Amino acid sequence: METYSWQTPKRLAEAVKREARKVKGPQGALDVYILCLVAHPMEVDGCRRFALGEDNTVKPSRTIMVLGATGSGKSTLVNGMINYILGVKWEDKFRFKLVDENTAQSQAHSQTSEVTVYKLNHREGFQINYSLTIVDTPGFGDTRGIERDRMIIGQLENLFKAPLGVSTIDAICFSQSPSRLL
Repeated sequence: METYSWQTPKRLAEAVKREARKVKGPQGALDVYILCLVAHPMEVDGCRRFALGEDNTVKPSRTIMVLGATGSGKSTLVNGMINYILGVKWEDKFRFKLVDENTAQSQAHSQTSEVTVYKLNHREGFQINYSLTIVDTPGFGDTRGIERDRMIIGQLENLFKAPLGVSTIDAICFSQSPSRLL
């Protein structure tokens, strides 16, 4: 009789990889895995909420809001954060994505059209000792002009005023495109 043993991964990144959905990346590039997020109703105009993992009421929670111009790399920054939090190492042959930056939309238009709230519920193996909520905003200053920027501000107001919205911000992260830094 054959016996099988399921080996428990020693690192959280390896365990999460088993739960994620592999997507095709460029030839010869690192494997990319899209994290399995659960959508949570929010009932806030222009906003949506997703969660990773089970609610953890034992650990404290922190909230970061990511702001920046269209194409400044906000989504790339968020993906970098999640890889760090899950313990992905530089030498690993895979990366996780919370946000897909490679949509079919033009770079002139913001690729994120709604304010998106990601709740990363703490679990054993996190590189941080708390749950983290990331508020990912649409890009400011795209080709749709100042009216679009005003809409984004309205979406953020809705998020902060709503009963199921975000009540505190611990940090604001401004993303700036490298071309503007020169």
